[in-house]
Amino acid sequence: MLTIRHVRTLEQPAQPIPRFAQLLDLLQQPENAHVKVNIDCKVENDPVRLFTLIRAELERRPDWETTLAPRLILGLWHPKFLEPAMTLLAPLQRFCISMSLSQVRQYFWACTGFSVYYPLLLGAEGEKFRLECAAAGKKICTWTVNEREEMLQCVRWGVYSVISDRPELWRQLKRDIAGDAKVAKPTFWNETVLPYLTYRNWWFDTRAKERFETEYLEREGGKFFVPVTPPLEAVDPVGPAGGVQPLRPSQLV
Repeated sequence: MLTIRHVRTLEQPAQPIPRFAQLLDLLQQPENAHVKVNIDCKVENDPVRLFTLIRAELERRPDWETTLAPRLILGLWHPKFLEPAMTLLAPLQRFCISMSLSQVRQYFWACTGFSVYYPLLLGAEGEKFRLECAAAGKKICTWTVNEREEMLQCVRWGVYSVISDRPELWRQLKRDIAGDAKVAKPTFWNETVLPYLTYRNWWFDTRAKERFETEYLEREGGKFFVPVTPPLEAVDPVGPAGGVQPLRPSQLV
């Protein structure tokens, strides 16, 4: 039976898929001290088993709470991951990944921040959500942002980070803005009209995607439920209460 450990790249020289321990080795190299990693926790996993394995690998490394934990972010699709994440991997930031703002509010508000589908941040409801997050000190990440104008909108919103298939376009845009701040200036056209010329930004398309995604997540991970978050004294002492500082937006973007 073929397993992931036997998979190799088609491009030569053939390379295996890096394992988690190898990823941590790479992160610990001095030249990579600026790199952050989003650990996308797929719903099919058992959260206790997954986080126990991650914790065991981290504990093999001295000072992981200060050298690695601030650069590792748990991406959580299902509420079943939240309580185990807060108890087993308290030092790591927790980001809910979602296609539904109502689910974010109901099930994931205890997270550090939210990684949400870009169209959800548009319009009046998106603005309301962005203001709620700002007031509560929650961070917003958004995906998948591949168009220059959408990237500019993310800059105007001040989101925490952008996930894109075109990282060089994002880097070039930041250089352009650094050279001339007027590049990001909003207009009636780019803020009110242009977004809705794209089908995926229409409300009924996002609702359909939300429904499809929720059905999949609940089929694979069980019905959503409001998680019981542990009291502060039950959380790992190297967690937020122990002094691990959250990342600044400039560190992740």
